[in-house]
Amino acid sequence: MRVNHTYGRGGALAYLAAYDIHQAKVFDRCEPTTGIGPFMNLVTQVMSQEPYASAKRVFWIVDNGSVDDRVIPQG
Repeated sequence: MRVNHTYGRGGALAYLAAYDIHQAKVFDRCEPTTGIGPFMNLVTQVMSQEPYASAKRVFWIVDNGSVDDRVIPQG
């Protein structure tokens, strides 16, 4: 008997997180893609809450999240 099936690849989700070092609190979210839009969603999520919403300054240290596309030789 021969069986055929269809596989629809859904892709990977993007996991974004922010960490408050003073309160030891993590803010996180999953997004269907990466980019400025998903990043700004995270910023809005954090900055709409106190004490960040009324703070004079909030420092963000960010990583651009790029993927290293070099081929790594298998040994």
